[in-house]
This record gives sequence, structure tokens and C-alpha cells, in this order.
Amino acid sequence: MKRFKQSKSKYSIVPQYESDGDDYETNADQTIGKVSKKRRKQRKKMWIFDRKFTSKIEAMEFIKSQKIWGYHYTNDTKDGMKKYYRCKNVPRRHIQCDASIYLHFMTRSFDIHLYKTESIHNCESINAEYGSQKAGSTTNGSK
Repeated sequence: MKRFKQSKSKYSIVPQYESDGDDYETNADQTIGKVSKKRRKQRKKMWIFDRKFTSKIEAMEFIKSQKIWGYHYTNDTKDGMKKYYRCKNVPRRHIQCDASIYLHFMTRSFDIHLYKTESIHNCESINAEYGSQKAGSTTNGSK
């Protein structure tokens, strides 16, 4: 065992670590079994101004009266806070419906603007596809 000289500084000297094997090199046999997931192409949403509210209570009551919107996320911008809502007719951890809305709480005024996507709801087709996938996975799993 090597001993290092004590230095007069308050920092200790640590020898450089050297590995015995090729830990960082990947073996071709190991990568064959891995399946890489393809990413879905990101969708661009076109937002259309829908209406203007004078209070937060009025805006939240409107969203609750619709009964199809669930909170998704919030984004703070220099123009104000944007609260995004998604269609809750599809599961949260699944492909999302194209229709969505957001409330824009303006920084320079007390107005709240509601924007919606120009896309129509496609949650029925998503749920039909999700249901068939779910049914297929249960029949395959019960063998």
C-alpha cells in the first residue's frame, strides 16, 4: 500500500482512478437484445382566441361547467401565466386528444383570455384503439 506525503494545504491528494476492464466500451452482443422505442412526431397546435373573462372565478367556473377539461400544466411567460387543460376523456398516461385549451392570465391587465386548438376531439378513436390494445394484452397475458 502506497502512502502519500502529507501536504501542508488543507486539500488532500487523491490518486487518479484507473479501471482494470473496458467498462465504457459496449459489447455488440449486449446491444442486440435491446429494443429502441421510436418517438412520436411532435404535433404543432394552432391556437385560436375564444373568449375573454374579467375574473379568475368566472374563467374557472366556465371550465368546470364544460366537464371535459382537466388541468395539464402551467407555463409562466413574460406576458403572463398560461394554464393548459387537456381533454380528460382519454387516460392521462396515454396518447392525448388533439383538442385542448389554455387560460392566459395577462400580466398588464386583469383580463383572462381563453384560447382553444382548432383541432376537433379525436378521443373516441383514441379510446377505441386503447381498448383494443388493452383487450389484446389481456388475452395474450392469460395464455
